[in-house]
Amino acid sequence: MVAKASAWAGTSEYFIGVTYLKVSSTTSQVFGMDWGTHQIDTNPDPLPPTTNCRIRFFREYVSPPTVVVWLNRLDTSSNTGWCVNVTASHVLTTGFVLNVNTWNQSIVYGVGVSWVAYSPKSGRVWSGILGGGLRGSSMPMRGLKA
Repeated sequence: MVAKASAWAGTSEYFIGVTYLKVSSTTSQVFGMDWGTHQIDTNPDPLPPTTNCRIRFFREYVSPPTVVVWLNRLDTSSNTGWCVNVTASHVLTTGFVLNVNTWNQSIVYGVGVSWVAYSPKSGRVWSGILGGGLRGSSMPMRGLKA
């Protein structure tokens, strides 16, 4: 897998991250997965710095699954930075808590989040996070191989 980050028009990146999901090419169907999207909109008021939502799975798992979340839409003010991340926490057999966090005075009016949950024992699905600081940032790269 190759991850590449690009910038244009004088953009300054201080951190960038990528969430990945890989499904084995030797199987045509993956059993035991749930997926969905969730939209949070507060326009005309911005989101608070921390927003949490409980997401329920379509079925109950035998043990807590691995949950991968990522942004699929971002509605922000053009007058501030775009500091936002999404994470999954409190993963249970029936669901998880979706966390949306903003910082650095970012004004975010709405987000769209996609998610997938799978049994880590399936042996056919892998996921992870790659990311780190860019352009002379003191933040080291994580998960990336040169």
